[in-house]
Amino acid sequence: MVMLSATGLALSPRMRAKPAFYDTASAPAYLITGLLTCIVGVVVLSGRFSLDASWATDLAGVWALSVAFAWLLRRTDFPRIAGFVEALAIFCGLAILAPLCAVVMASTNLPLADDALRRADAYLFGFDRIVVASWLEPRSTASRSWGLIYNSLTLQPIVLLGALFLSRRSHRAWTLLTAWGAALFLSLTIFPLFPAFGTPPYVLDFVDVLKGARNGNLRLLGIGALTGIITFPSFHAAAATMLGWGFLTFGRRAWPMVALNVAMFASALVVGGHYLVDLPAGALVAVTSIMAARACARK
Repeated sequence: MVMLSATGLALSPRMRAKPAFYDTASAPAYLITGLLTCIVGVVVLSGRFSLDASWATDLAGVWALSVAFAWLLRRTDFPRIAGFVEALAIFCGLAILAPLCAVVMASTNLPLADDALRRADAYLFGFDRIVVASWLEPRSTASRSWGLIYNSLTLQPIVLLGALFLSRRSHRAWTLLTAWGAALFLSLTIFPLFPAFGTPPYVLDFVDVLKGARNGNLRLLGIGALTGIITFPSFHAAAATMLGWGFLTFGRRAWPMVALNVAMFASALVVGGHYLVDLPAGALVAVTSIMAARACARK
């Protein structure tokens, strides 16, 4: 039942312990998901907001089943597939919770920062967002092309997480997901201090949601609140920075994806309604989040 090795006694494959249900590297991502869930729970319990109960219950059930399935897969010795399924469940949870929390944060109804952000653009960069918007408006082909690049954010994280897990880079995958959650949390913390509408054209139809959150007309947290309303800092710019960093793991083969994220970074300005100052702020959020995630991973 045992076999000798150069370093002493080693258990045979039959006696090897089964893998654990839970990967400890996922703990920070679960923690951030839990924090966002608590924010939603607190404001609902306080009566400030109501929750679409049937919608939330269905989502929570699907999420719990996905996580349980991932844990069972890991137990049956499919760690790469298990890690991807679990990470995808957490990513989707963050993608739903963050917009709901943004509505909660916007309800603070602090003064709009559009004038301040416009002045920052002019002072720091000599830039006027309205000029770009006016140039882009009659050019529908260019707008559609930039829109496709902008919307690649919906698929890129899934592709990258899958590639990292399937290539046995689970450590990098969990670090990326931790950074992603941390960037969302930082953006949500900063956003209510600098609420803004930006300038059209907008790819996302968020104006009514932001207005409703600020004036009190939107107090139901449900599918109608699921849109991006954060202008400063730009989470699109933060996401492009984190995705570019993640794809660099694969070296030269991933350069096209890195180039796509450079373009996606710029698309936040061209079609996302953002001010120019929003983009470096988003990049700073991403760098800070990556550093924090790597520190967590080392521990």
